[in-house]
Amino acid sequence: MPATFTLFQDMSLSWRVAVFDGEPEKRPDAGADSNPAYAAHIHSRKFEMTKSSGTSQVSCLEGKFEGLTQRRIVIRGAGVVSTGKMACRGNSVGWTFVHLANEYKWVAPMFSKAWELTDASGRIIATFDRYLHKLRTAGVLRIVDGAVDDTFESLIVLTAIIVSQTVVFHESAVVGS
Repeated sequence: MPATFTLFQDMSLSWRVAVFDGEPEKRPDAGADSNPAYAAHIHSRKFEMTKSSGTSQVSCLEGKFEGLTQRRIVIRGAGVVSTGKMACRGNSVGWTFVHLANEYKWVAPMFSKAWELTDASGRIIATFDRYLHKLRTAGVLRIVDGAVDDTFESLIVLTAIIVSQTVVFHESAVVGS
């Protein structure tokens, strides 16, 4: 069964993203029902993602950006170590990452609304439809292949957030130049 998540972001000095199940019209208000499925915090060279466990959040993945230009990432969690790298080609920003010896690639054309995560054979694993004009709503992530384990699901969500941050940064650099 495909999984759908909606990402809501708060951009301050760092990126904070709350990821809710399904496609709510607006960010749920604070309260008992508003516990996000995932929450991510990206600050400078480090990031952490937590996962809902009942009424609290438990750390599931963390990592850091590496290199002078922060084009590489290392992600660690319970029983997982994944690496990734950014690739910019023309008007497209992409991230590749490895999970269980399989390589996956996000293709995210700048100023585009739809992005895709594919495996090495080109099969679509997930899609990300971002909202360009909705305040603080980053977009909707759909995991097409429902046969993903919890760890891989967490990696997909985290890498979608990292791709979103990267694209927004590159788009603002292009518009500002």
